[in-house]
Amino acid sequence: MFSPYDWGPFMSVPQEGPRVDNFGLGLLLQTKQIKRMISSYVGENVEFERQYLSGELEVELTPQGTLAERIRAGGAGVPAFFTATGYGTLIQQGGSPIKYNKDGTIAIASEEREVREFNGRHYIMEMAITGDFALVKAWKADRAGNIIFRKTARNFNQPMCKAAKITVVEVCMSCLYGLQHSQTEAETWATTP
Repeated sequence: MFSPYDWGPFMSVPQEGPRVDNFGLGLLLQTKQIKRMISSYVGENVEFERQYLSGELEVELTPQGTLAERIRAGGAGVPAFFTATGYGTLIQQGGSPIKYNKDGTIAIASEEREVREFNGRHYIMEMAITGDFALVKAWKADRAGNIIFRKTARNFNQPMCKAAKITVVEVCMSCLYGLQHSQTEAETWATTP
């Protein structure tokens, strides 16, 4: 019998940030199943910080809007795009530490981004993010694959469903077919294949 714990770190996870230790991605960090985080926020996760600084975890920090657009572009089939965000910073110049050695030196540094000028303004190229799996949480779903996201679940879940080959959805409520949608609630629809 096999266990994913035997594989060592194998997941690359694009997500806003792991936030806390004992919930969500914090649990995957504790079992050391994550190899690389592509995040905009480090949060208060002590284990995340410890693994990153000790060289056990790769971390690619990216601005939140850029992260969201990289995921959206992946779902739309756009391989790369240009953004002004990050131009003139370590993101554009390269050299930002992605992974440390045990002695604190940089093992893997970010690469320099391609720069183009459009209408007198400089932009850097960002690559889209796609994945084999998306693990998302939704409010409602039906058997046809229609999903309703509520509140903060609307931020990254819908585009991540589109950017992944397979989506696994945890829902609070499910029904057979045809979701009832209320215009008074701030909800987003996403249909997964």
